[in-house]
Amino acid sequence: MERDPKTGEPTGILNEFSAENLVINVLPQPDFTVKQYKKTLLTWQKTAAEDGVTSVFVPVHYPTESLLKAFEELDNAGKLTVRYDLGLWADENKGTKQIGRLKELRDKYQGKSYKIDTIKIFADGVGENKLVWDQNILEKTVAALDKEGFRVYIHAIGNQGFYPSHNALDAFEYAAKLNGKRDSRHVITHLDWVKEDDVARFKDLGVIPTPQPSWFGKDWYTNVRGEGLKELNHMGSYLKPEYRLLHRVIFLQQILLKEICIPLQD
Repeated sequence: MERDPKTGEPTGILNEFSAENLVINVLPQPDFTVKQYKKTLLTWQKTAAEDGVTSVFVPVHYPTESLLKAFEELDNAGKLTVRYDLGLWADENKGTKQIGRLKELRDKYQGKSYKIDTIKIFADGVGENKLVWDQNILEKTVAALDKEGFRVYIHAIGNQGFYPSHNALDAFEYAAKLNGKRDSRHVITHLDWVKEDDVARFKDLGVIPTPQPSWFGKDWYTNVRGEGLKELNHMGSYLKPEYRLLHRVIFLQQILLKEICIPLQD
């Protein structure tokens, strides 16, 4: 939540989901309806079938259960034609206190063609060199989620000289030391900027790197020169043989190199 630098008063500009959801939660209709979500999912599944897509990961950022109920109803009716892995959003202001609620939702929403076993965390935002989580809280939360058997999926874009993926890797390393290693298949996604020395840590920790080639054609990096290029888009490293088991999870738009936008159906 941005404030006026002189008065300290809120400006009305909200950054990231924790601030946005403060407003969303008090709206008369804080989310799309279950009916709208169901129609949209059914429409999108036609596109998925045309492109041969059979399994997807869906981050759920809203604090309501409308989308989850839509999946539940469609699954009960036998109308889900794609396997869905749903990822619930973790609030950086709640840390480990929210894990009980996340477990409740995981237990409540498990179907034949959809499941909740993933939690999405934002290490940074978009376009701002600022960490979203306090590092100590991040590490404890990731470790607690790992202990409960959740797969943790961390958003980390970064910028030249700013590497939230490093903080995410530190959190996964902390979890492994505390809980021991397992086939957790934790993920760090986007990964525009990664310290060169951190690339090998993905393999060592068993963390899946999920970059987005569909972003590479944008003009975000036109001013990067010289040594800076060593820490930008390590796609070649992730595709080396020793990483062959670590790059299975990629976004649909990366496979197709196009963005599919299905308008919400009334």
